[in-house]
Amino acid sequence: MFQRVTLIGNVGQDPQMRYTPDGVAVTTISVATKETISKSMPGGGERPCPQGWKESYNGRNWEVTTWWRVTCWRGLAETVNQYLSKGQQVYVEG
Repeated sequence: MFQRVTLIGNVGQDPQMRYTPDGVAVTTISVATKETISKSMPGGGERPCPQGWKESYNGRNWEVTTWWRVTCWRGLAETVNQYLSKGQQVYVEG
C-alpha cells in the first residue's frame, strides 16, 4: 500500500537542523494547515460547530488548525534550514 500526503501551510517555528552520528543532515519543521467550512447550511440554517473547531475571525465559518511535523534529510535538510523561517508558506509533498 502506498500513501501520499500534500500539505500547503505555514512554518510554525524556525527549522531545527541536527546531524546523525554518521554526519547526515536532518531538519525538522512544524507546518500549520487550516481547514475552513461555512457555518451556513445549503438549505438554510446554521451548521453546528464540529468538536475541536472554532469560529473564524469574520464569524461566518468554522475553522480548525492542524499541526504537522515534517522531517527532511541530507541536501533537502540543508536547503530547508537555509531558506525557510517561521511564518513562511510552504508546500510539502511526500
